[in-house]
Amino acid sequence: MPEPATFRSRARVVDLLGRQQIADAPTAMGELFKNALDAAATDVRVNFDEENQLLQIRDNGLGMRPCDVKDKWLVLATESRFQPDSEDSDNWLKHATSEQKEWLNKPKYGEKGIGRLSIALLGRMTLLWTVWGKGVDKVGTLCLVHWNLFQHPHLLFEDIPVPILKLQGSPSLSDFEYLFTTLQKNAAIQGILKDTEWDISPDKHLSKELQEDINIDCTALRQLIDLPWETGTSFIVFNPSEHVEELFEKDNNEIKSWEDRTADWLKSYHAFSTFWNPFHETKDRSFQIHPSLNDKPLDKSYRYWEPDDFKLCDHHIKIEVSKDGFAKGFFKNYNDKKTTPYQKQLKNLPKSHHSPGNFLVEIGYIQGQKSDSFLPEIVRNEMETRLKHAGGFSIYMDNVRIQPYGAIDSDFAGFETRRAKNAGRYYFSSVRMFGGVFIPNKTATGLKEKAGREGFVKNGASRGLRLWLEDLFTDLADSHFGSKSDRKDKKERKEKKAREAAQNRLAEETAEYLKSIKIYKAWIKEFEQREKDQVRKGRQHIAAERNAVAGTHIDDCEESIDKLRELENELRDSPCDPPDGAILEGDILDDVDTYIGTRERILNRLKKEITNQVAQLAPLLERARSEEDNIKNLSERLNSKSSYIHNSLHKELQPAIAKAKTIEGDIQDFADKEIAFINRIRDEALDGLTLEKIARDKSGESSKIFEKAIQLQTDTYDEVVLPRVRRLVNDFEHLTDNSSKSILLNELSKKIESLQERLDYLTEIALIGLILETATHEYENQVSLVRNSIRSLKRKLHNGEAETLAVLADAFEIIDHRIRMFDPIVRRRSPNRSSLSGKSIKDFILHHAKLTPDIHSKIEFTAAFCELQLHKVKTPVILGSIFNLFTNALYWTNKGNSKGRIRFSVVGNTIVVSDDGPGITKNDRERIFDPGFSRRPYGRGLGLFIAKEALRGADFILACSQEPELGALDGANFTITPFLNND
Repeated sequence: MPEPATFRSRARVVDLLGRQQIADAPTAMGELFKNALDAAATDVRVNFDEENQLLQIRDNGLGMRPCDVKDKWLVLATESRFQPDSEDSDNWLKHATSEQKEWLNKPKYGEKGIGRLSIALLGRMTLLWTVWGKGVDKVGTLCLVHWNLFQHPHLLFEDIPVPILKLQGSPSLSDFEYLFTTLQKNAAIQGILKDTEWDISPDKHLSKELQEDINIDCTALRQLIDLPWETGTSFIVFNPSEHVEELFEKDNNEIKSWEDRTADWLKSYHAFSTFWNPFHETKDRSFQIHPSLNDKPLDKSYRYWEPDDFKLCDHHIKIEVSKDGFAKGFFKNYNDKKTTPYQKQLKNLPKSHHSPGNFLVEIGYIQGQKSDSFLPEIVRNEMETRLKHAGGFSIYMDNVRIQPYGAIDSDFAGFETRRAKNAGRYYFSSVRMFGGVFIPNKTATGLKEKAGREGFVKNGASRGLRLWLEDLFTDLADSHFGSKSDRKDKKERKEKKAREAAQNRLAEETAEYLKSIKIYKAWIKEFEQREKDQVRKGRQHIAAERNAVAGTHIDDCEESIDKLRELENELRDSPCDPPDGAILEGDILDDVDTYIGTRERILNRLKKEITNQVAQLAPLLERARSEEDNIKNLSERLNSKSSYIHNSLHKELQPAIAKAKTIEGDIQDFADKEIAFINRIRDEALDGLTLEKIARDKSGESSKIFEKAIQLQTDTYDEVVLPRVRRLVNDFEHLTDNSSKSILLNELSKKIESLQERLDYLTEIALIGLILETATHEYENQVSLVRNSIRSLKRKLHNGEAETLAVLADAFEIIDHRIRMFDPIVRRRSPNRSSLSGKSIKDFILHHAKLTPDIHSKIEFTAAFCELQLHKVKTPVILGSIFNLFTNALYWTNKGNSKGRIRFSVVGNTIVVSDDGPGITKNDRERIFDPGFSRRPYGRGLGLFIAKEALRGADFILACSQEPELGALDGANFTITPFLNND
């Protein structure tokens, strides 16, 4: 017969049941606290050492014997350490007090096996130290577990080493070394450290962590860890997970607003502060949790709430519900001497619902609106802060909190769901209360706690509890607290609010009224003067109409009366009487009365004046109407003659209209020729280069030529073709807009005037050039004479006089530099052309910049600019134009929020001069090259005009870019582009 098969389990089942099934760190901590309760502990101390990344959890329970560790703690799904009426349990309780034995005879708190598995969520390696017994029976057990081993997919339980020691005193250094050496030398661990297929996930480093942890410095570790020879159990967790850090993320003084708090943060605080029922005195048993961060206790983390806190809230509600659903209790408002009784038979439960047994509901409630609260301000502020720490509606069973652990969206009693429907009616909000449901005995209820998760398993009892809670709080809201209830204080509070709102509204209106009176006191003086001026003008117009031909000034008279009516409306819109109920006294009352009296006096005067002027104008209008009839007859005769002329003219123009139809074809021919011209310019620039060659060229040279051709095509259109087209269109507009000869002559006159002005500027510039050319020889002689004299004086003067001479010499050099800046104007007429490099331009700019005082701008030259080569160009023209752009940039980079940067760069074969100044507006770009246009104070507007015209003569185009060029700064961008390829 073949042997029967059996189930086997890999070690990773521990990881699946523990780390991956426990909800979070607060849940894991809760399971450990429950295990401490099951070990008859009264105190648990938790400390997180941030610097050394160690978490230590220690209780003062009965501890474990070596056999308990081996046969129960290290075996999954074992029975509890304590089984009543068993020989083994009697041995374990040998040294327990009668009180501890009484505790342990009650139902257990922890789930079987969950406590040990939850430690895996807290960190990757755990050191267990437990001490049991007294006197000669006292024994300690030390063992080490690395949880990463349980994540290996192929290891079995028997493959994983758990070194363990039985000790008769506190562990020594050699004991620590034994544990870690055992792991280091274990063959299975050595094998998985070499397993290349393990730990391939990018977000895990299991092998590296295992290697680091088992090779820890035992000497340093022993000094860090306190393992006392006292009854109880300690867990030391190495390299705690990020979940543990959240538990200690904030201290109690750093409270965020409700909207900013995270669910994790609330869970962290609840993990310590409200685990054990703080709302009632537990006389039969004491249990305290003492968390600390870096050995510093967290303030008020044990009993954050006290039973007396129910006296410090707007409403204290305490109601007991029987297993049959009969609710009986009371509620009491703050400072009320008597309580208000309450009783109700809750809803009958449907078939799918069952009674959860007897339970108590007790909460403290704080009003949301400060104005609705009964509490003194100082008390309310304190309670508000405490609600933000650890408020909410919780469920406790046998004094241990079952749910929630603090998640904001945990609304198991349906408070927020009901408020979303009607907040006024349903009243209660879980974020405004503390306390909850208290179930006295877990054996007397059908409620089953979830394993590794907060809350209850969904069954008939949990559904019954929820239904009764919803019914209870809905009835409380409808009968006593919500908008449907008939509360005496609600009517009084509503009336009080209405009175306060009316008083506040009156105060605001009075303040606004007095503010406007203060302004209008000055305004009314100015208004009165305007009123007098307009009255005088109206009277003058009426007098003029009486003495003139009928109708001559009628329009002026009517306009004047309309303006008087506008003034009347303006005055009526000004403030008048104070708000009803406003009380004004003293100087304020005097000021208001003075203003109102002045306003009424002017208003009455205006109304009377308007009436008088309308009456005086009436006969003048009648006189004008008789003359209008004569004018109408004359107009009809004129229109008749005009109609004849119009018809005759149209007949004479018929031949011209027929001729105009042939012009459309000529315009199309013109367009075709211009397009052909532009394409020819582009093809010449490409010089036979095809698109295939450009696409295959990896060096990028062909692409540069292509971009240069495209830019040249654009520039040719903008600079040559487009102006010709616009002139043609303009000429046709003159021919087709029926303009008279006088209008055409007027436009021509304006053009001639503009050209004359341009000619005057050019003449002035030419005169400057002639004068400079004439003065150059004499200037050079005088400069030589001054310099020789300075050198002679230097040899004769000493000390202070020599320093004064040095200052004069520097000043002279600056003046000389400024005068020589005009050299390009003189030399522009030279026909000679030469090569010019970007480096030469850079040296020219930097040389002149050094001689210019108070320059704070940063001058930048790109590498491409320095490598630029221009051939057969007029160097003085290029340098003079670039320097003009540079000096303009110097001026504008000192304005606004500029950082003072000027950049010289190259895009293709185009030179770009840019800065980070305020830039140039669209309107200014259209006029910036016109002679005489300048935005600089005392500027003559010649620089850019001269530069553009000079560059045009040198076969270059100077333009102002609408957007920043590639690699240029964000301010003004000027470009200098050769009309044809200079290479």
